[in-house]
Amino acid sequence: MDYANSKALIEPEELQAKLGNENLAIVEMDADDTEYQQTHIPGSIFWNVQEILDEDSVNLTDLAKIQRLLERSGLTPDTEIVVAHNSHRGTSGWVYWFFARLGHHKIRVLNGGKERWLLEKRPLTPDATIIGQGDYPVAQVSKAFSCSLSEVSDALLDDDTTLLDVRTKAEFDGSVYLNAPPKEGERAGHIPGAIHLHCDDVHKEDGSFLSRADILDLLKTIDIDGAKQVFPYCAIGARSAHMWFVLTQLLGWDRVRNFDGSWREWSSNPESPVK
Repeated sequence: MDYANSKALIEPEELQAKLGNENLAIVEMDADDTEYQQTHIPGSIFWNVQEILDEDSVNLTDLAKIQRLLERSGLTPDTEIVVAHNSHRGTSGWVYWFFARLGHHKIRVLNGGKERWLLEKRPLTPDATIIGQGDYPVAQVSKAFSCSLSEVSDALLDDDTTLLDVRTKAEFDGSVYLNAPPKEGERAGHIPGAIHLHCDDVHKEDGSFLSRADILDLLKTIDIDGAKQVFPYCAIGARSAHMWFVLTQLLGWDRVRNFDGSWREWSSNPESPVK
């Protein structure tokens, strides 16, 4: 597929050949563990999207909490990590971004996630994965892959920056706030001047990524070519981190930073304009 970072993805057949490796950790992501408890990729562990994507974790501000998550998952700085989404495709790139900020480079995204693994009828097991206690000190995280509320505000007047809204069209139009119609006091809509592209559009039907050429063609339809700085955002910073992964790792763009505060932070600030 000629991606910029050839090591960012791992194909299902390659992962299958690695099953059982002692230093390999496969992280399955979903909103609940019902399906995981029934059958999962052999040796995989489960991360609950809703539990992990709270404000502290998504913004990586609570270092002790992050360390507890990593260590109870049996991870160390030397662990080879493979991330496999299930029903939420945007979580895989977010986890890659999560570990990139920690300086963890031994991480890859399963191309197509568990949905492609299932389609290809690859090995599954109901057996529980035994996890030992990890040792993963977390002293700091890099802010190089993020942008702040004030930087996004400044971007409204900056012709060299593109704001990219990767939520659903309903969220962008304002008929939905996060997961439901807006309640009293909730401001729905989008950041003025933002361009819309749903994050799922970079995937094929089987969950795998479009080719690099097809992603570039898709971005041309919304007039984004990488010449300008790009700030992706979504509802809480996860889907936008997934787009950061696509733009930086698959395309090789170097002027992309995730607005991890995203719509939750922007809409709750009364001084931030909403369209």
